[in-house]
Amino acid sequence: MNNKEKGVLSVEATIVLTTLIFFIMLILSFGRVFQAQNYMAHGLLETGKALAFKSYEYEKVKNNVLANTVRQLLSEKKANDGNVRSKWNEKNISMAADTVFHYIVIDSGEYMKYYGIENINFSKSNIDNKDIVLHVTYDVKLPFGFFGHEYITMHQQMRAGLWSR
Repeated sequence: MNNKEKGVLSVEATIVLTTLIFFIMLILSFGRVFQAQNYMAHGLLETGKALAFKSYEYEKVKNNVLANTVRQLLSEKKANDGNVRSKWNEKNISMAADTVFHYIVIDSGEYMKYYGIENINFSKSNIDNKDIVLHVTYDVKLPFGFFGHEYITMHQQMRAGLWSR
C-alpha cells in the first residue's frame, strides 16, 4: 500500500466517521423529542380527564353547602382547587388547563428541564359542545442544534367528554 492509498483511506474514514457521528446525534435528539412528547401526552391526557370530571363538580354542585364543606375538608390543595374553579367559572379554559396540568405533573419543573420542555401554552383550549378540547403547544430544546435549530415546536391535542353536560 503506497502513501497515496493511505491518504485516500484517511479521507474516506473522516467522511464516514463524521457522517456516522452526525446520524448518532440526530437519533439521540429525536429520542429526546419522543420522550418529551410522551411525557406531555400523558400529562395532557390526565389534565383532560381531571377537568372533564371537575366540570360536573363545578357546574352541578355549585350551591350545595354540604358538598362544598366535604370538598373543603377532603381537599389537600384548597387554594389550587379554588383557583381552577374560578378560572372554570370565568370560562378561561386555557388557564384552568395550565393550572391543572402543573398540579398533575408532579415536580413538573424538574422533569420539564430534563426533557427540555419550555414555553407550554394552552391558549387554543376550549369547550366544544359537550367536550373539552385541550390543545397544547410547547418547545423541546434539542441536545444538539441542527442547522441553526435549537428547538422543535410541538403541538398536541386531546378531547374528553364533559361530565356536566
